[in-house]
Amino acid sequence: MKVYIFSTGSEITNGRSVDTNSIWIANELSGLGFVVEKIIVLPDKPELIREEIARLIGKDEKKIILMSGGLGATEDDYTLQVACEVLQTESVEYPPALERLAEIAKMRGMEFAKILPFTQRQARYPKNATVLHNHIGIAPGFYAQLSENSGFAAFPGVPSEMKKMFTDEFLPLFLQDKQRSDYTTLIRYIWVIGEAIFQQRFIQEYRELTDKTEWGVTAKPGYIKVTFRSDDADVLQEIDRKLQASFHSVVADDVLAVFPQILQEKQLSIATAESCTGGLIAKLFTDIPGSSAYFYGSVVSYHNDIKQHALGVKQDTLEKYGAVSEETAGEMVTGLVDSFSVDYGISVTGIAGPGGATETKKVGLVYIGVQAKGKPAIVKKFNLPLRRELFRDYVAHLAIFLLYQKILEDTEQA
Repeated sequence: MKVYIFSTGSEITNGRSVDTNSIWIANELSGLGFVVEKIIVLPDKPELIREEIARLIGKDEKKIILMSGGLGATEDDYTLQVACEVLQTESVEYPPALERLAEIAKMRGMEFAKILPFTQRQARYPKNATVLHNHIGIAPGFYAQLSENSGFAAFPGVPSEMKKMFTDEFLPLFLQDKQRSDYTTLIRYIWVIGEAIFQQRFIQEYRELTDKTEWGVTAKPGYIKVTFRSDDADVLQEIDRKLQASFHSVVADDVLAVFPQILQEKQLSIATAESCTGGLIAKLFTDIPGSSAYFYGSVVSYHNDIKQHALGVKQDTLEKYGAVSEETAGEMVTGLVDSFSVDYGISVTGIAGPGGATETKKVGLVYIGVQAKGKPAIVKKFNLPLRRELFRDYVAHLAIFLLYQKILEDTEQA
């Protein structure tokens, strides 16, 4: 199956916005073993969108077209219109989206009947298509067959809406349609290892095994997701054994999925003290429903005064070693665990850039501290020369993994 990704929006073709959706979708699919044939960026011109879709439909190949953008309420949103024309059908209302529109109208003091028709069109989808529910915004996506060999899926252009819809709504349907019943899938998450290193150290090293599978790698902040599919369960079991032997403690399940369950089952409490991540670790935890059962709170301590007064970092420590140091990270997490009276704490302090570096402390330097109540802090140093946004994301996920590792080790020793 060949995959074509369309991203629509004149703001992209005019250079006013950057297309991140296509790269994200391609990365996700490559991790599942699918190869993206082409990424196409199109302006908000329905005739061009129709022309590209028609050209691809005419190709004698199994394919799916994935399109992001053009499902909103403005006059330059044409995806629904073009899809209905290509599918030779009409659009129909999606009640949950209309209900959300009505709620928004009520919040703004408006009557739903006064909402303009072009605003209401974002609550429609092509008749007979499968609706992809929008859990964040309003406009639903959809998944349909263009022909016997051609599928089509449309997502909103807003990245947060697209990612949630793609992961929760589209992928289960798509994989159910395409997954051979006799295939078994192995998925593992490997931390602090990049795609290139993994391919060199594992894929190439064990070609006699990996060549018997369909495999893919998805890059994530701080880790990679590796997928192997095969009709031979014994091959997958051997690959799993090799993975565990090659990467030891950095091989894990989906930490962000299983960690909250562990914390709740063991009735553990945690808190975070964050400098360079600005509260992102706390956000990752609290994005998960039910996190109030184990997550107590966070101190975002950018300024040294906050490190001193809220976390108990000594002034002598800051003056002698600096805010970005092993010593400061250790005192941050110790002060956090003591003041919040939690079972475990995380601290991070680093240089996200682009400024703040010195001759001895470069951009990308970070110290991550983890501590259990009544035990000494463990601080690890990393050098991650990444752009600011990616650095913060990487550090936040890595800190959670280090805490996950620590709790598993303590559990095994208990």
